[in-house]
Amino acid sequence: MNWASLFDETRPDPGASDAEIDRFVAAIGQPLSPTEVAEVNRTQQNPFPESDPLHAAYRPFDPSSWRMPNQPLPADYLSFLRWSNGGWCRTGEREFGFFPTSDPTSGVRAMTLAYHVPQYMPGALPFAFNGGGVFYLFDMREAARAGDYPVVCASAGALGWDECWFVADSFLLACRGTSNVEDLRAAETTSECDATERVAIYLERPLQSPRTLLLIKEHLAIVTSLGELKKMAASVPCCVAEGLTYMQAIQRCARVNAVEPCLGIRLLRDRSVSLPLNWRA
Repeated sequence: MNWASLFDETRPDPGASDAEIDRFVAAIGQPLSPTEVAEVNRTQQNPFPESDPLHAAYRPFDPSSWRMPNQPLPADYLSFLRWSNGGWCRTGEREFGFFPTSDPTSGVRAMTLAYHVPQYMPGALPFAFNGGGVFYLFDMREAARAGDYPVVCASAGALGWDECWFVADSFLLACRGTSNVEDLRAAETTSECDATERVAIYLERPLQSPRTLLLIKEHLAIVTSLGELKKMAASVPCCVAEGLTYMQAIQRCARVNAVEPCLGIRLLRDRSVSLPLNWRA
């Protein structure tokens, strides 16, 4: 692949050597080291002031339980790194600020941990920024298809599988695109779901803290017992409430997800469709 000719404009960095690629591939999926766990713990802070009722409910998450994506990386992506281990590229309105393989502050693993990606998007691996605070990520929740993973985007300040949006079926196709990826999000459909549409609220990921069940029961006004909720939470995804309007669900999920991002909203009439956690008219 002639990477230089693929983009309209490039500012490549020196390419990674085969030895650097081998170390990157071997290390990227490894569990967090004690040093990494300690650093993540150091960065956790209660986001609620002491006057907020949610201040006392906040519990830091446990990064030692994180599972890094540990599947073969796409051949095209590794080929790109051999050409430019980091660097900047643009075609049309699509920009990439690629992360290098092993830089201690801006490398792929460093950025993954600094932004707590395994907590909010388990199975995702970020590899670039778009120039506007939006991550490009490989969706590695399932095995690669023909050696490739879907590429999605998510705002660095609002990570989550319910908040991300699809970009392309592969790294190469993502690089060939010309539109600003933020425009792709605006184009995603919410047109068939208005604020009064009836929806279902799902627990989308395992809970880090059992206290979150109390918040779910309180803020979603669930009559199900805590014991039954605990049984349900042992097998996710699971529906914990239904029949609320879309706007009601957004408001109630926000109160829980501010403490522990775990709830998603789905169409009641088609539960395979996940809806954004914020309203866009």
